[in-house]
Amino acid sequence: DDTTKSPGMGYHKLLLLLLLLAKTSSSGPVLGDQVEELQSLAIDQMNETKPLSGNQVDETSSVSERLVDEASSLLGSQEDESRSLPGSQLAETKLPLGKKIGETQSRDSNQLEGRVTPVDDVGSDTQESVEYTAAVLEYEPYSSWESGGLALLQKNAHNYVHYATLAKEQGADIMVFPEYGLSSTDVSGGEFLSLTQLVPHPADHVLPCHLPDNNFTQIMRDLSCCARDLGMYLVVDLIEQEPNTDVTTQPDTHNNDSGVGRRGRNQNSLFQHKIPGEQLSSLENGKDKAEKQLNECTVSGYSFYNTQVVFDRSGVVISRYRKKHLFLEPEFTPGTDDDDVAIFTTDFGVTFTLQICFDIMYESPGLRNVMARGVRDVAMSTAWIDELPFLTAPQIFSGWSSGLEVNLLVANYHDPTTSKLGSGIFRGVSSQAAVYTYDHHGGTTLLVAPVSTLGTRLRVNQPSTTTNSTHYTRESSSGFSIAAVGTTESFSDHDYASYQYLSTDLQSNSSDASFKEFLGSFGISLIQPKSRVSEGATEQTRDEDKLYFINENLERYNHRLLEGSERERDFKTLCHNDSLCCTVTYSYQANLTDEGFYVILAYSGVVEKGAGVYSMFTQVCAVVYCLTENITSCARIEGTSPGSSSFQPYELVGTFHTEHVYPSVFTQQLTLVNESFWSFNSARIQTENECSIVLSHFTPHLLSLSLFGRWYERDPDM
Repeated sequence: DDTTKSPGMGYHKLLLLLLLLAKTSSSGPVLGDQVEELQSLAIDQMNETKPLSGNQVDETSSVSERLVDEASSLLGSQEDESRSLPGSQLAETKLPLGKKIGETQSRDSNQLEGRVTPVDDVGSDTQESVEYTAAVLEYEPYSSWESGGLALLQKNAHNYVHYATLAKEQGADIMVFPEYGLSSTDVSGGEFLSLTQLVPHPADHVLPCHLPDNNFTQIMRDLSCCARDLGMYLVVDLIEQEPNTDVTTQPDTHNNDSGVGRRGRNQNSLFQHKIPGEQLSSLENGKDKAEKQLNECTVSGYSFYNTQVVFDRSGVVISRYRKKHLFLEPEFTPGTDDDDVAIFTTDFGVTFTLQICFDIMYESPGLRNVMARGVRDVAMSTAWIDELPFLTAPQIFSGWSSGLEVNLLVANYHDPTTSKLGSGIFRGVSSQAAVYTYDHHGGTTLLVAPVSTLGTRLRVNQPSTTTNSTHYTRESSSGFSIAAVGTTESFSDHDYASYQYLSTDLQSNSSDASFKEFLGSFGISLIQPKSRVSEGATEQTRDEDKLYFINENLERYNHRLLEGSERERDFKTLCHNDSLCCTVTYSYQANLTDEGFYVILAYSGVVEKGAGVYSMFTQVCAVVYCLTENITSCARIEGTSPGSSSFQPYELVGTFHTEHVYPSVFTQQLTLVNESFWSFNSARIQTENECSIVLSHFTPHLLSLSLFGRWYERDPDM
């Protein structure tokens, strides 16, 4: 009935709903605060309708009193029944919103754990300083199809539980896992559908740990139980399936050998940009092939998404974000949800936004949630492919964190033979140094570190496992601790070091001639350093290193050689399109041999990524190391140990039109320069954004000093 015609009916309907819940709830007793919530909603609805007449008031009051009395009686009897349940039954009783019996006693009665804070609350005046402990896992997945896709998922999920347990021992509140960590990137090794999972909508507050055994929910169930058992937030990337409601034919699930919905090895998939042995020919007419394969997925009866899922401490799914900016992934449909679906708020008072891999190169969702909604903490899953001289994993992750003054928790896939590695906890909100790994020999690596941020005002008491008094019982004075198999090791403050302390015997891909040819088609160089000397594990140290990078074509950049001078300090200015001008102040002794060369670069314009499939507008000021005076030799590492150099930059300044500029200082040892050795500054002057990097310490073996700007509004229409 229309409540405007019968104003009291809205209240009656809600009371009837309450009564129905009390009578038929199969998931356990309805909580008292839920009764109050429903009654409050009913009263609000009554207040919004037109006034009742005298007769209607009497009628409404009579019905309401009767319904309330009956509901209260039923609720009281349910509470008595719940107290008499045996302990095992009590533990298994399912409560709405994923709460567990016994847990409500230790938390504030007003808390609904896992509920997303409204977007308007983020970045409001209720923010205060918060510290939490974060964990990220760089993971080298098991990728054998020998026992099928589900077995592959189960093996990796089992490993996830193992590392999550190690992280919890270090006091972790939240843990982030990499892109493709469950499935591996070898998605064409068998039936693609067998790698997928059904993901519930967060609004349904589903606890997958209580779901029945099903191939398409088993991994979700296992991870949900892990989050619940450990009492820790888990951010997991997986392949999500969504049945198409307008398609009647559904392929078999995990036992179909007919080829329906199959992604076999004989199919030429664009997605295999991440698989050894694929040739550049697979990228010809890339967009057409991507659309064709996407249509094939749709016709099969399913849409597939590259999805991040967040489980709260009780195992409930509280966030589901579908990757929007796919990188040569035609099996997937890009996500179209509003950016705020990527936001979730934790019980320790911190609001996060999600993003996946190539998303970091665009505004949506991460940047928009930071800029428009005040989010300061970002959880990112990735299978990042390194590109020199500006977009290796440490450079783009640390630069994005520093440039936006946000904390970035990023977990990367580990496969150096395909140029994928580099994870970290980049703490741009505070002065805390980044904790990261970039080790070609590191294998699976777990990082755990405390993070300071500005969070939404805490409304609940912290669980005992996350209080400051117990967080860091095993940490060193440097402020972070590192977990190893069976042990805990504390390290001194090597701010920009990459640590190798946790390895597994999981399967990895090996390099071969066909893959070298494949990499060459992308412009990826095989680099084999010679005798590199270890300095506190801050660089690649082994003769047998084989490092793979994509090298950007710098010939389009305006460039100028920085010549040696007898002056104490010299400077050079170089400009390009859109009034972009770059100035470097430096010292460089003349007439020294075997030092290599340095050039200043300036560029404002479109660049291509993914073998030309994607175009984006960048503005860049940089100084890079070159092997020769030829620009094509710049930002390459050809194996020899970097010799001593007298080149020392003091300041790099650029005048940009874009407000989004990301700084980095990167060495030939493939390390980030200690953040305390340099500062980044940005100031808006009329229509220009003047940005600078100022170095306060001598920086030996510099590979690149860069201000990398993204002018999102000028990206070409795709």
